[in-house]
Amino acid sequence: MRTFKYLSRLAFFAGVFILVGCGDDDTAAPDALTIVSIEASGTDPKTGENVSVDLNGTTAAEDVPVDLQVVVTFSKELDATSVSSASITLSEGANSIAVTPSVSGAIVTLAVSEELQTGTSYSISISGDIVATDGGTFTAASRSFATVGRAEIDPPLADSQLAYFKLDGTPDDELETHSGGEAIGITYAEDRFGNVNTAASFNGNTSIIEIPDGDDFLNEKFTVSYWVLTDTTDHLNTNGDGNAGHFVMGLGVNAGFYVEFNGSANSMAFNARYTQIEGDNANNGMFFNGDGQFQDSPTNPGGWIGIEFEADLREDGEVKGLLAQNWAHVVMTYDGSINKRSMYINGVLMETDDLERPPGTLNFNGLVFDPEVEDFVYGSDLALGFAMDRETTKWDDTGFGNYESTTANHFKGMLDDVRFFSEAYTQADVTALYEAEKP
Repeated sequence: MRTFKYLSRLAFFAGVFILVGCGDDDTAAPDALTIVSIEASGTDPKTGENVSVDLNGTTAAEDVPVDLQVVVTFSKELDATSVSSASITLSEGANSIAVTPSVSGAIVTLAVSEELQTGTSYSISISGDIVATDGGTFTAASRSFATVGRAEIDPPLADSQLAYFKLDGTPDDELETHSGGEAIGITYAEDRFGNVNTAASFNGNTSIIEIPDGDDFLNEKFTVSYWVLTDTTDHLNTNGDGNAGHFVMGLGVNAGFYVEFNGSANSMAFNARYTQIEGDNANNGMFFNGDGQFQDSPTNPGGWIGIEFEADLREDGEVKGLLAQNWAHVVMTYDGSINKRSMYINGVLMETDDLERPPGTLNFNGLVFDPEVEDFVYGSDLALGFAMDRETTKWDDTGFGNYESTTANHFKGMLDDVRFFSEAYTQADVTALYEAEKP
């Protein structure tokens, strides 16, 4: 009996020892740190309102605002010292975009240093260096997304692009070579894609954008490309008996160049000052009305000898069917090496002039800004919305060309994506740019 009691007590104390020993070694590991949600917020370009997009889905998010702020919510409170711009990164391919993280409990807010590019894919990477306050660890993860809109375009002959006026709420040059322009009476409206505040709107009375050093754009070879919507409504001329014309853009009128649509947007002209191989500088104009008339036309022969080709739009809504109350892509080119100029609408050739055809009279070899053409003041600013800048005094004594007159030929409508090049676009170049920029 005494032996039995001794053994029982020994077993009891051994069990207590085992239980106490096991309890000392069984500290539970903290739960892993996980992502609960990732939200990107910013401005919807179509409505101008603030929107949020879930970046934590099973597939890559789309239509993410470019002016985004990102909020990452984790499963528990974070050790703030483990969160830095090295542990959470934002990248576009091999390019890193600087972000500044701030921590509040389980939430990290990322301030992005710059507006992202439209129509572009990005990735947010979160490293395994981040830990919770209780020591819980995180397994590295990444999320991909694409921003809203179309990707930035690399135009044909990009190396010859002199300026690009995107007109997204500012008259500045995206290439930063011709920025600092002044906008008067300009509002920014919905563009051809339906994005708000991304096209310049001209009121037809006072609107003008003046861009410094516009004479840089006139060279041996020349291309201007732009998107235009012409508003032919409620745009009376000085006499009040019809529509005023539309000076879409210009530089010093007859000292440089200007583009003009008539009041109904049923014809268009490109007038310019040319250098000549021999002789003084001279003016010459290109006029397109879509009647299909040129010397070698099988259906409507005749017209000026210099017209090599002119499209016939008489049964297709005429020129106004393309320009009036519609967005249209217009390209005008001149190549001094062959002395030819061309005009395109929506990627289609409208007219080509061969200035060598009139024998011995038009030996042009380039475009030029020539402020000595007449005894007037000629400013060198490129004007969008008028034929000249406000410094120029040519036509001050006319009803159609005096900027101060609200019934002059002020452009009424919208302009967008205006580009100048020092090379002459070919049909292939025009087609490529139109396909890249069209809605």
